Amino acid sequence: MPPKAGANRNAGSVARRQRWLLVVVGVFAFYCMFLFQMRLWSAASHADLRANVISAEKDPAVIDRPAIKQDEEPQRETREEVEVAQQPFDVQVVEPTQAAKDVVAVVNEQQNLRVVDPPLSTPDAVIVSTPEPLITEGGAPPIAAFGASAAPIATSSFADRHDTVSGYNAAMEYLANYKVPEGSDEQLFLFFVCGDEKGEQTSWRQVCVDASKLVYDVFAKSPARNRLVTIHAGSKEDWSAANVFFKDGDLKVKMIPALMQWHGGRPGAKRATSGMIIEGSLLYEPLLRYLFKNEDIPDPLLAPDKIASKEIVLLKGYKNYRHYIDGIAAGENLSLSASEGPMFVFLVAGRLENNDRLWCPYCRYSEISVEYAFKAFAPPGSRLVKVETVNSYGAWKNPANAWKADTALMVRGVPWMYRANLDKEARAFSFQRVSERFDHPDALRGVFQGWKNPV
Repeated sequence: MPPKAGANRNAGSVARRQRWLLVVVGVFAFYCMFLFQMRLWSAASHADLRANVISAEKDPAVIDRPAIKQDEEPQRETREEVEVAQQPFDVQVVEPTQAAKDVVAVVNEQQNLRVVDPPLSTPDAVIVSTPEPLITEGGAPPIAAFGASAAPIATSSFADRHDTVSGYNAAMEYLANYKVPEGSDEQLFLFFVCGDEKGEQTSWRQVCVDASKLVYDVFAKSPARNRLVTIHAGSKEDWSAANVFFKDGDLKVKMIPALMQWHGGRPGAKRATSGMIIEGSLLYEPLLRYLFKNEDIPDPLLAPDKIASKEIVLLKGYKNYRHYIDGIAAGENLSLSASEGPMFVFLVAGRLENNDRLWCPYCRYSEISVEYAFKAFAPPGSRLVKVETVNSYGAWKNPANAWKADTALMVRGVPWMYRANLDKEARAFSFQRVSERFDHPDALRGVFQGWKNPV
């Protein structure tokens, strides 16, 4: 018996509804996937600088950045590559000339003269504290207000103390030939800015322009022993991918503008750097003055009577840290006493043996900023315990890493900061983690003054 016409129509209607239902479900699923992907893209394009850590739980990603669009600035790296202490001239974009080969010979000669710092012979802390202020017969020395005129400081002209080189090869030649004048206490600072090998394209980042004005102004008023070399570190195209400055094992300039002190130039000296300041932090004038050790106008936050009771303690390795913390908690060693004010623990990377560079880039950017912020903002009697953890990224990733096994700290990366609280009855410390940008002093003001609560 043939099916009824009405039944055929009903069957066709059901089939059409099912097809439309599948289409609607498919479109909705595609829409949800699109929203999820947009969220991922949005999260990936914003680097969270509050944590500023290299985690031991994840392998560093190999960075393969696309070319930068004409109206955009380079994105910051949010994941650090495996740090390898490579020598200069490992990366060359042109066939080296005879002059470049001569530079290599000089560099190799300097590297052969390197000295290796001896390890700590005892587990005692290495204490770096602020000396007591000098008191004259008339009492405490007067402190001039910040911005007020002070006693004139003998300085030579800016032009006499400033050099400019363009490009990587020129920078390497300058550093290879640089020698500290005999009997001099000259201090050399490297200022990496925008600019190609011809000294052109110097304004493709506005922060390069703004930072240059302030750095030059502050440096011109700094002590006569200081010397500054401006290094044109690349065009916008050069910084669209990891370049030779980025890859150099001693400099490791991850972004520009950047400023650091150079410690080479003496017999046996390592090609070491310190005091690195980058990008927007270069616009914070007190930090520049602290790096250059300006004396023309005293910083009221660093007045001797205000920082005399603040203490910075440097420890190297987990055993030294454990000995120090346990000694204070036990209260049995008179040389290891608790601080009168709040105590902070700041964990950073260790140093590479060949150039004393912290292997974690964020630690380099944070080092001088945290030091200044502590001295400027922490209350009297405070103590900052700075600990250099392990001397390589490989050692940090090792599952047997003692830092990862410390359940009181629960540390997952560096740099990492805590407020340490001593329970005198239990004779034990508890630790409250502080999560903040460490590369800018103002971000740490509330941490050290106590009105920003730990996480």
